Amino acid sequence: MTLSSGNIFRSFAEQSSFSFNCYYLFKDNLNGSSSIYVSGDGSSRALFSFVSGRVFDCHGRFVRSYSPFEALELSGDVCSGNFGYYINNVPICLSSELSSNSSSFDSFIFSTSGCSVDFLLNIFGQSKPLYELEFLGNNIISGSQITGLLKNISHDSFQSFKIFSASSFFPTYGYSISSNMSGVKIKPGDSAEVVLSFLDRGEFSEYSTSDGTFALNGDLTFNTNFGAINIPVGIKLNSST
Repeated sequence: MTLSSGNIFRSFAEQSSFSFNCYYLFKDNLNGSSSIYVSGDGSSRALFSFVSGRVFDCHGRFVRSYSPFEALELSGDVCSGNFGYYINNVPICLSSELSSNSSSFDSFIFSTSGCSVDFLLNIFGQSKPLYELEFLGNNIISGSQITGLLKNISHDSFQSFKIFSASSFFPTYGYSISSNMSGVKIKPGDSAEVVLSFLDRGEFSEYSTSDGTFALNGDLTFNTNFGAINIPVGIKLNSST
């Protein structure tokens, strides 16, 4: 990813502890400035700043110089408010206070002014959020909407996640996800509505003689800030109320 001016955000599932590595290439002159921030709890903290060929850490300490077209590998660990980091696999500072012990983080921010950089970021979280999808109620084939809940069932209070988009696939039925999931953030213990709407097409072929229902089988895919999650669904539809 190339950034010539402005800010780029990289979101990830909320973590109180995580590791990262970032390959950072300075593509042109040394006259500009660039910074890398980590954000969470409504505030951001600078991890590194790059000014006129010099690298500064989260406390503004000069730690290294760099040249045009020089690539740096930045890596580190953030745990309970402490930050330890390496540059080009050389340990620079293994424990530096970054924030309070209660802080959590959910995004990186890359900022440049007057220079151009290429970067590649990898984030390694402590754990993934836990989730479940549940459809309740008496759903009728008549074409009415079907509403479910995507729940965050994580035990850690610092384990929210964000949805970027959602899609659906039902091979034999004319249903499609219609709720706008873009930018939805789900905190532990909370849920988001997932609405399926009938498109007036498709066949209802999987009929159960035991309970007189049709099975709506398919898959829902949610693109989140910890990757794509695919959830198979099986919903019973009644032919009448």
